[in-house]
Parts: sequence; C-alpha cells; structure tokens
Amino acid sequence: MVAAPVRLARHPDYHAGKITFSYLGDIWVANEDGSNVQRITDNRAREVYPRFSPDGRWIAFSSNRYGNNDVFIVPATGGTPRRLTFHTGNDEVVSWTRDSQNVIFRAARGDGAFPSVGILYQIAVTGGQEKPLPLDWGYAGSFSPDGTSLVFNRHPAVWTRQHYRGSYSADLWIADIADKTYTKLLADERYNRYWPMWGADGAIYYVADPLPNDKDVKPGSPDVRKSVNNIYKIPVKGGQPAQVTRHTDGNLFWPSMSSDGKMIVYEENFGIWKLDVASGKTSEIKLDVATDEKDNEVEFETVTNEVDTFDISPSGRRAVISARGQLLTIATDRGDITRVAPDKMASRNQSPKWSFDGKYIAFVSDRSGRDEVWISDPEGKTPKKITDLDNEKGSLVWTPDSKALLYTAADKKLYNYSVADGKTAVVTSADLGRIGTVAISPDSKWVAFSKQDRTVRSHVYIAPIGGPGSEGERHISDDSLLYSENNAVWTADGKYVVFTSIEGASNGIATQGGIGTTMELWAVSLRDLDRDPMNRDIDNEAQGLAAEAAARQNTGRGAGAGGAAAEAPEVRIEWNGLPRRAWRLTVPGTSVSGLTPTPDGHSVALIVGTSGAGGGRGAAADATGGMHIINVESGQLTRVPPAPQTETAGRGGRGGGRGGPGGGFGGGNMVFARDGRTLYFRSGEGLFAAAINPAAGGGAGGGTQAAATGGGRGGRGGSGAVPPAPTTEPAATNATARHVTYTVNLEIDHKALRSQVFNEGWRIMKNRFYDAKMHGADWTAAKAMYEPLLTYLVDEDELHTVMMMMIGQLNASHTGVSGGPNPIRAALQTRHPGFDVVADASGYYKVGHIYKNGPADHDYLKIKTGNFVVSIDDHDLKTSENYWQYFTIAAGNKF
Repeated sequence: MVAAPVRLARHPDYHAGKITFSYLGDIWVANEDGSNVQRITDNRAREVYPRFSPDGRWIAFSSNRYGNNDVFIVPATGGTPRRLTFHTGNDEVVSWTRDSQNVIFRAARGDGAFPSVGILYQIAVTGGQEKPLPLDWGYAGSFSPDGTSLVFNRHPAVWTRQHYRGSYSADLWIADIADKTYTKLLADERYNRYWPMWGADGAIYYVADPLPNDKDVKPGSPDVRKSVNNIYKIPVKGGQPAQVTRHTDGNLFWPSMSSDGKMIVYEENFGIWKLDVASGKTSEIKLDVATDEKDNEVEFETVTNEVDTFDISPSGRRAVISARGQLLTIATDRGDITRVAPDKMASRNQSPKWSFDGKYIAFVSDRSGRDEVWISDPEGKTPKKITDLDNEKGSLVWTPDSKALLYTAADKKLYNYSVADGKTAVVTSADLGRIGTVAISPDSKWVAFSKQDRTVRSHVYIAPIGGPGSEGERHISDDSLLYSENNAVWTADGKYVVFTSIEGASNGIATQGGIGTTMELWAVSLRDLDRDPMNRDIDNEAQGLAAEAAARQNTGRGAGAGGAAAEAPEVRIEWNGLPRRAWRLTVPGTSVSGLTPTPDGHSVALIVGTSGAGGGRGAAADATGGMHIINVESGQLTRVPPAPQTETAGRGGRGGGRGGPGGGFGGGNMVFARDGRTLYFRSGEGLFAAAINPAAGGGAGGGTQAAATGGGRGGRGGSGAVPPAPTTEPAATNATARHVTYTVNLEIDHKALRSQVFNEGWRIMKNRFYDAKMHGADWTAAKAMYEPLLTYLVDEDELHTVMMMMIGQLNASHTGVSGGPNPIRAALQTRHPGFDVVADASGYYKVGHIYKNGPADHDYLKIKTGNFVVSIDDHDLKTSENYWQYFTIAAGNKF
C-alpha cells in the first residue's frame, strides 16, 4: 500500500503534540506534523467525534456499532474500545470534564424542554448511568479551566448552511453549573457562533462569519454571501469580538482546543489545520495515510422482490420494473430475468412504460448525465435517447396504437414523439407549473391532461393528440361547479372521462390539497345523454329487456380474453354542453386516487382512502378503504383483494421513480393485464397481482346491478341528495393478492453509486430550487468544488455530509439529503419504563415520578413512587450499572 494525501479527515482534537481525527469511518492518531499516522479503531461501523481526555489517557468517540451512535472510550495508544452508553438514540461525543472522569455528549431523548432538541449529558469513564447537565438545551460546549462553568451552544444549527442570518442562529451561553445561572454572550447578533472553546487566557474561542456592517445586511441580499467562517474570540465577561484566523474560503468547521489551551485544531478546506493560540499562527497538518478498503467497492448484492416503478407487457406474462435504479423485465409467474439497462448503479433508470404492441419499453434515465427519455427493445439491445432537454421529464404514456409516446417536461410542455419518423411535436403548454396527469383516448386521437391556471387551480382539458388544430383544447368541466380537477382517465369504451376533484367549489385556494380536503370521483359523458346518469331505475319492460341484453353481451368481455385484442372504439365528443354532463360518482371513504381504467367497458379501478387527503391505504384495505373497481354507468363497486400485510414492508430510504400516473390502460400504482382478469399493483416495495372476476371489469351491465340512488350533481339541481355509498362486492374470491416474486444478483460499484447519488442530488436542486438564481450561488462552481471529494468517501454518511456542505452554499432552510441504506441496522429499541429511575444510597434504583397514562401508570401493576427496582428480567440491577441496557429490547417484547 502506498500512502496518499488525506482529504476529509474529520473532527480533529489535540493533546501534547498528538492529533486524533476520524477518517474512513475509523479513529486515527498522528503527530502534529502529520507523521506517524496510526489507526486506533478498525471496525465496519462508522466512528466519529474523537476527543482526548485532558490527561491524555483516553480517546472518547461515538460509534454506530450497535445500529446508532453510542459513546465509547479507547486507550489513546490503542486497544479494545469500551462502550459507555446503551440508549438507542444517537449519542454524540462533545468534550470531557476537566478532571478526565466524565465524557460530555449530546443526545435527543425527549428529556429536554423540547423532545426533538438535544441536551448535554455526562457519563463516567467507569460506566454507570449518564446524567443530564442542568441545561434545557445543549449542542456543543467546553468547561472552564476550573470546571465550574460551561460555555455552550444552547440549540443546534445546520452547520453546513453557510451565510445564515436569522432567529435560529447558534448562540453562546455561559452556565454556572453550581449556581445554575446563565449568561448570554453577543445577544444581539444574527450570525452563527459555533463550537465554543474556553481558553486558558480568559477568552472564549468560537467559529463565526460576521460582516462589518452585519446589522444593515438583509438576510437574502448578495452581501450576505461575503461572510466567511473564521475563529474569533471574546472575553469571558463579554466585550468586542476579535478575529483570530484569516481564512477566505469559508470552509472552517469543527474546531477543538487542547486541554491546556495552547492549540486549536480544526477542519479547513477539507483538510486539518492547527492554530497556535499564543502566536496566532496557523498551518495545515498534511497527512499521508496508507490504508486498505474494508469492503469491496464492487460487489454483487442479491435483490429480492423490490419494485420502485413498473409496467406490464401486452401478454401480461412479463413485467418491466425499476429496482435500485436498474431496469429489469421479470416473469409475472415463471421465467427468466432480462436486464434492460445494466450499469452497476452508475445511473438511475425509472418510470418504464411498455408499448401496447410489445416492441418497445420507454423509460427515463440519467445515463447521459441528466434525465432524458429513452426507448429500447425489451431485451435492452437497442437503447435510443429520444430527448435532449436540460430539465426533468415524466408522465410517459404510449398511445394505444403504439405509434407515439407522449411525455411531460419541466419546461411546462407536453410532447408527442413519433416512433415512425423520430420527430417530436409540442401538444400543449402551461402557463404555471408542469402539465399534470396525461391520458390517451382508446382510439389514439385525443389526449386528456390537467394544468393549472393563474390562480393555481388545476383543470382537465382534452386536445387533439397531434397538437392544437381546428378543435383546439377544451376544458371539460364547469368552474362554478368544480374547484379543481386532476387525474383524468378515459374509459375503454371511449364514452367517458373520469377524474378527481377537490370537494367544494367555494372552499377557496387555502384548502387545495390541504389537511381535511376530500378528493371526489367525477365522470363526464363525451356524448349527449338522454337520461340522468344517476338514475338507474327500470321504468318499463323495454328498459328492462335492454339492460338484460346489454348485461349478456358485455359480461366477461375482455380484450384478449379469447385471442386478439378488441378493435379500438372511435371516440366521438359532443362539445356542446360538455361541462353540463359531469356528475359525481359515489364511493366509500373520504378520498380517491390512482385511477386506472379497466381494459374493456366503462369501469375504473381506484384507491379509496378513509381519512385525510392522502388517498388509499393499499395493503391495509378493508370494506371501505383500499382498492376498488367502479362501473361508471351502474355505480357498482367491487373490492380488489389487497396485498398480504406481512409482505408489504419496505426498505425505507430508497426513493421510487418520479413521474405521475400513466395513461392508456395502466397508471399510477395499478396496471391491468390486457385481458382484464388480473390487476397488478405496488404495495410497500413489492408487486402484487389480484385476480379480477370478469364481471367486475366488464362492460355495461357487468356485475351485480347494485345501483346507487339520488342525484349527486352538487349544486346543479337534480334530486340534490348525495346517494349512499354502493354496497361493495368482492372482485374475486381470493382473500389477498398474489405476490409477484423474483430474485436477481445486481453488480454494484459503490464508487459509481456514490457519484450517481451526488450528481442526481445536484441536478435535483438545479431543477427544482424555487429561485432560478440559486440564491446567488454559482451552482456549477459548487459542484466542481465538492465532486472531487467523492474519491475520499467510503460510506453514505460522509457522502451525505459532502452533499449537505454543497447544498449549504444555497443558504436555504429545509433543504438537505437523507435516507439510504444503513449497513448496521439496530434490531433493538430503548423503551421507557414510564417512571423516573432514581439512584439511591443503598446501591439500588428507586421509582421516581410516575408519568400519567404511561406504561407504569396502571393499578394492576402496583408500582408506587419510592418502590425499589431490585431487578429487571432476573438481573440484579445496581446503580453502578447503566439501566438503559436492560430497557433496550427487541420490538414487541416486554421487560
């Protein structure tokens, strides 16, 4: 192994000519000139925040060896680490008490004034129970030389966010531990003051980025970007701050002062620097490290049954799926796996759509460096990029005749790509926001879509698929009746467009998509009506005979059920009076989503939610919530078998594909097989197949005629009453749907994967950040600054840190990166007993305050304040032990 320069060594500390730091997930020690680099820990876990004890004997650090950060100590010369904390919250080392007897760490365990904000604790090196310091909040801190006072940051701040000015800036406080008195330093400043250190010279040292005229600078102005992180100092009693370091790049973070107050080491420009406090001289500590990788950078991982997005082939025997950014075709029952886009995780391929003739698969991929639409044969042998637009794409929809592919882009346009000649035309464009849900008519001549007006109300339109022509585009509903429409689909017979609408035309813009809004189901007849669509009465024998004949003709009729697909019906639209022919369909629950037309007739599958505006519950279905099929003409509602609840758990942290529901006969998380006898849907992270009775998705009169009664056209006359929810009949005898399973070994190049995540994150901010000027940041320069650091990364946590620093250049709140797999997942959880556990002089713990309605507040338990806690699970518990290790148990277990 050859030594190489180190970048991204983190969290340095200094003692007696030695530095310790974290690098590649381990703790290291080196001489202050960078020589004699030694690895102190060597574990697959991530180990961070090393701090020398003042006597130089120990190094305290945090490690996620057990699934979350706990506090450990290890001899400074190396040895076996010893665990001190056992709570499954994250415990992050901050510093030591001056006598080297206790480690100070921060944790958010719900003990402070605000449960989500951390406080500072101390724990003895000999073990035992940690104790909170007498502070309401606490993030970073340093004890005075005599150990009686503490300078600290009261609350956390996003240290990666640069140039911040605002009410939540990190501030400095001094606490007298014995007297419990608190003094705030620099009370009127708006900039951050991070990582305070109590110097031996009677000054408080800290990191800040003040401007000469800070009080006159507006938080969002270009002048704010001139601020630069440096080390400052201020007298303990207060006074005028003085600048100590003179760096110009702003990348100074995580300083730490030696216990004798003579040296400060810190991160600067992705390296480690030192500051001689007496002279003010700074210099970089150049480290060369020879190291081997703990894990193979290229490896094979077995992936089982994971599905992010999917579509079904025309035969119904194959499915194309995206999983981990890879595109695969799998058998819906039995068969081999084909890799459509194998690339070792070097790109994300998503939102696949299979053409109706089976010749092509369209998908979105960033393999060219940005999101573009591609088409390929199902074997992946002839991929072709069909777009060249520097923006995001989505809502891919094939025409049923497979001659064209429609897609939307972030430039607010809907495009039509011709397979025959490779030409692309604009179908329509929007003034505000992207084009919404797109659906193609069964005869491939018309397109329904939604777009917002200038009041941010979404409306459904119909336009010729070739673009604006003699007909132009038409709005399908009445603005005075419906406040907002979306999610339009065509019924397979071409007679109706079904869509969703937010309840209440008079609710106002404040309710659109808000908590408590209801997404209703509506339909509009494209042809003239000769009777009320909600009137299903049989008034004479002629009507009865006609209904019976229609039922015999259409029940069980499914495209492909007996051979070739049925001929596409011609869609005829009577424009005159079209908005007046809309009516509301009655479904159980409070909200609907995921509209997917059956392949034949005039039925639509949908997801029914039972609370809020969030749509359906997927696998957690019952008689009112979950997936259903509704016959537009009869109102009959049938229930689709849900996925088994035990098979829907997801990995978490891995995003699915973007893009809205598709058109044609598929869409969203549900896709019908061409014969209409199987409905495929995604639940959790799996793909499931529900067998559908032919009557459930058939044509007119299909299924049992359990008609709803009443009017239901809102404020437009009729009987005026909202009909009761129709009785739901099962769509199949199966209790649950069948899990479509597969197993594949994917080759994963972790370096390529980290590069992919970084670049995708950069593009997401470039494309979606609300300010096109990026708050004045040079976003291309930011990428050039941080991308070279990927060479020095070995895990996702450090990747996220680098990405957070890059995003911090935007100086924007509520932005960042999270998620991704955790290779060390905690199997246990810390449970609170429901009472305060108080140490007693007897050497045992006692029951302190019992929390009302907590797990210990039951009469049958006979637990009272003052009772002794003698043992837990037959373990004799003494105050010399940390009781959290016995309250940390597997989920579902009791102690």
